[in-house]
Amino acid sequence: LSHIVSIMKAGYTDVPQASVPNDDFKFVSPEPPPRPRAPWWRSWLLASLLIALGAFIGGMTSSIVMHRYLSIHRTSLGPVPWGVQFTFERGLVVTGGKKRLHMSGQMAFAADGSVISPNNMRGQMIAALNNVNQVLTESKFATADVVKLNIYTTNMTETLNEFGVLYGYMNTGGNLPPISYIGVKELWHKDCVVLFDVEAEQ
Repeated sequence: LSHIVSIMKAGYTDVPQASVPNDDFKFVSPEPPPRPRAPWWRSWLLASLLIALGAFIGGMTSSIVMHRYLSIHRTSLGPVPWGVQFTFERGLVVTGGKKRLHMSGQMAFAADGSVISPNNMRGQMIAALNNVNQVLTESKFATADVVKLNIYTTNMTETLNEFGVLYGYMNTGGNLPPISYIGVKELWHKDCVVLFDVEAEQ
């Protein structure tokens, strides 16, 4: 019995003691396996597509800009004979996209340069509008194409009283464009009392 007890004691003492956990211990996860590399031709193909797309967009942008600015043409109507000495144009037709007419201010001048109905508002409005109509016709525009009208006058009251003249002229084309009335002290010629500044567009 004493022998058995001694064997049991010996076996107990030989059992290894549990190790005390270390506070400095850190768990390290295993590194993930490396990802497979894409084939070299895939990167080359993507780069080629990006370069081709950039070249296409750049070419289209250049074509649009060139068409917009290089396709614009200007046609001068030339001055009336008496206006040659003053070197101004009656109008300028601009094409490229929309066709536009930029007209010089029209007053009550006859073909020989004389003033029609001096200092008479109604007579000068009729004469000046006839000159406007002549420039429109030569430019192949109509009164319906007028998009802006500025009226410069030395007598605002008389001009407004004769609005029927303007309305009768503009309404023949079925178009009443935006109109601005501008009072001035005097015009280019001392006997002129009204000037029409017209812009048209097709």
